[in-house]
Amino acid sequence: MNKIEQNDSKSLHTIRAVLTVLSLSAILLFIFASLVSAEPLNPTLSVSKTVTGGDLLVGGTIEYTIVISASSDPVFTTFNLTDTLPISTTYLPASFSTNTSGFTVSENNGVLTATERAINSGDAISFSYSVQVDSNVAVSTVVTNMVNIGDIGNSTVLTDTAVSTIITVTVPSTYYIQLPLLFNSIPAPTLNSITAPSGGVNEWTLSWSNIHSTLANASGYELQEATDADFTENVVTTSLGLVNSTTIDKSDSIDSTTFYYRVRVKRTNTGNDGGAWSETQSVSSVFNYYEGFDDSSNPTNWRIVRQDTDTVINELSISDVDPDYLDLRMESRFDYMIASDLTQLPLNQDYTFTARMRLEDADPRHAGGIILGANYDGTTCPVDDYSTCFTQYYRFMFIAGNLDDQMTIELKRIESHSSENNSGSGTELREVTITLPDNLTRSDWMEWSINVQTDGTMTLNVNTTQVFEVVDTEYQGNAFFGFWSSTSDTTFSNTQIDWVRVEAN
Repeated sequence: MNKIEQNDSKSLHTIRAVLTVLSLSAILLFIFASLVSAEPLNPTLSVSKTVTGGDLLVGGTIEYTIVISASSDPVFTTFNLTDTLPISTTYLPASFSTNTSGFTVSENNGVLTATERAINSGDAISFSYSVQVDSNVAVSTVVTNMVNIGDIGNSTVLTDTAVSTIITVTVPSTYYIQLPLLFNSIPAPTLNSITAPSGGVNEWTLSWSNIHSTLANASGYELQEATDADFTENVVTTSLGLVNSTTIDKSDSIDSTTFYYRVRVKRTNTGNDGGAWSETQSVSSVFNYYEGFDDSSNPTNWRIVRQDTDTVINELSISDVDPDYLDLRMESRFDYMIASDLTQLPLNQDYTFTARMRLEDADPRHAGGIILGANYDGTTCPVDDYSTCFTQYYRFMFIAGNLDDQMTIELKRIESHSSENNSGSGTELREVTITLPDNLTRSDWMEWSINVQTDGTMTLNVNTTQVFEVVDTEYQGNAFFGFWSSTSDTTFSNTQIDWVRVEAN
């Protein structure tokens, strides 16, 4: 080998050595680069941090939400979390919330620290909290917050950052514009107290202050009536003219009821349907029953509720002559009947029962009368044995005397009835024989009036003259009334009733 060949051989060895060194260096460099760019030791763990509200005002609050999640096992046996709060903010402990039990954070000198906790595949631990921005933070300040997640044992660290910017809002100047006065408010009238009805007449007058005369464009008043103070039950609204009083007539009302009233003025202004309501006033009606028997057909509500059962030839009807009246007609001897419409009398209240009555073609011992305080259980009345209807009652009876100007007046408490002919028996409370005035006979129309008080006092009057007074409380709790008619040993008797009125005192 010549010298030139020897030199070439040395050069080739040198080149091979250099290439070998370069190759090893490249491999080492590749390995180093791979190590430097490697993923965290737990690539299945992630953390995110979001802020609610974005830009906010000085002194406002920022809400942060942090979510730590894992996609596969194993991840961490335990981990730790630190979150250093931004400068010029204050942690609000009451704002902390989490979706996971046993996960809490504590705050010390502006640093939040989470309790150590295991996290496994599928977990997504979420918690939120708020901080308040100090009032002296400069506008345009950027508030940055970073959360750090560390693996206890291999020091894997994950971070995420949320950013907010402090802004301000320009408050516009306040301007006041004075507009012309369009209309005055409509005042409420003063509704005067209501005088309660008296004498059994359910009628009262409402009156209020006269404000329409001083109010432009007043068109009248609006009156409301109701049976409750809130004006939600049985409300009746009535439009009235330019008046400041009106009369209410409740003559058809039987039961005691409390009525409530209020009034307001109305104007013709478009879109203005009325002023303020007055204060409420109330009044209670009284029990006021009246029947004039002005229906010429047979009565539909009146019926025979008890009668003699041995020879029954009785008829109840309304006469077709003028004036109309109720007839209790009997065609047999030693017979009786009681007729009623089963209206209840007022209980626990004094009342007066008045009826205009007569005996048509009265013979001695024929009688008519009034039944008060009768009992009734609400079943069909009458029934064959009359066991449910008017089994006990007070019987006020006027009996034609032997002389044309004489009558016997009797009050008896009927306590039971005979099973043989259904005749009643009981305790006689009072019996009086009177001589009628010269202008009256036993067949004439007379007004019979009985005042009943809650203490059991019962006072009987004929044509406003008192005949007697008794006290008995035995049947004060019974509530029905009716009329009586009876015959003696002569046939045909007819008790007629022109009208009847019951008034609570």
